[in-house]
Order: sequence, then C-alpha cells, then structure tokens
Amino acid sequence: AYTVIGSSVNLACRLMQAAEGGLLTPAAQGAARAEALGDAGFALPAGEVPCKGYPAPVAACRVAASGALG
Repeated sequence: AYTVIGSSVNLACRLMQAAEGGLLTPAAQGAARAEALGDAGFALPAGEVPCKGYPAPVAACRVAASGALG
C-alpha cells in the first residue's frame, strides 16, 4: 500500500472536488498540459477557485479534448 501526502496532493483533491465532472488544474500547469495534447486538446481559463486550506483562491483552468465542448 502507498500513502501520498503533501500540498500538491491536497490541492489536486480540492480542484477535483470543484471540477464538477471535468478536469481542473492549476493555471500554471494547464497550459503545459494542453500543449502536450497538441491538436487533441486545449485549456480554458476557469477563474479563481476557492480551495479549503489555502489563504487565497487558486487560478485554475479546465483542460478538455478538442470537440468536447462543441
């Protein structure tokens, strides 16, 4: 069995809870993830997301596959 702890894991959990079925990622990582997808995906700004345990809202983006929103 493995245990994963730390601020990155906590932030990922908070963003998953706020995602409402999609994928939210910190804005700084979203652009890199969309770039890695190339023509297969993109990142849309999702605004500031309040996350329990963080003093300020976290800038986030929604990563999606091309064609997923249209």
